[in-house]
Amino acid sequence: RRRAFQETAAPNWAIHVFTTKFGRLPEIAWGRGAIFGDEPTSADKRAYQKYLKTIADGQGKDPSWAIDEFRQEFGSEDWQ
Repeated sequence: RRRAFQETAAPNWAIHVFTTKFGRLPEIAWGRGAIFGDEPTSADKRAYQKYLKTIADGQGKDPSWAIDEFRQEFGSEDWQ
């Protein structure tokens, strides 16, 4: 997930790579803090929101997709 973020690839790319390598889907809980660690800043959250919006807009994804991805990284905090 970190590499996907750094390369502005969709988070689903990381799922694809994992599944190809290990033959199964990764646990959703493994995504928590995968990019920003345990103590993300407000700037980290804003950057991730911007990244997710860019991906969602480019791929025609519903805004709820971005909210779900945000919550996978940061937990159940509100999307603002």
